[in-house]
Amino acid sequence: MSDDELELIKSRKLLQMMKEAAKKPAVQQQKSGKDELEGKKEHFFSIVLTAEAKHYLDRLKAEKPAVAGKIEDAIIYVFANRLMNRKLTEIDLMRMERKIEGVEPKIMVKKRGEDKPLDLSEALKND
Repeated sequence: MSDDELELIKSRKLLQMMKEAAKKPAVQQQKSGKDELEGKKEHFFSIVLTAEAKHYLDRLKAEKPAVAGKIEDAIIYVFANRLMNRKLTEIDLMRMERKIEGVEPKIMVKKRGEDKPLDLSEALKND
C-alpha cells in the first residue's frame, strides 16, 4: 500500500469515529432527558396521589405497563387542566383501570347454605 492509500484509510476511519462520537452525546442527552422527565413525573405523582394509590400505580406499571401509561397520561391531563383539586386514591385508579380495560362491575350474591356466589342477573333468573 502506498502512503496516499494509508492516509485515505486513516481519514475515513477518523471521520467514522467522529460521527460515532457525535452520536453518543445525543443518545446520552436523550437518556438523561428521559430520566429527568421520569423523575419529574414521579415527583408529580407523589404529590397528587395518596401513598396507597402510588403503590398501586407502581404495581400496575410492572403488571400492565400499557394500562399504567394510559392512567398516567389521564392523571397528568386532569391536573394540568385543573379538573381535579384533591388527591387521587387507590379506588380512583382502580376505576380508571376498569374503564380503560372495559371491565363492567358485577354484583355477586351468595345465598345461605350455598358455597358458590352467583351474578345478580343469574340469581334473579333462578328465583
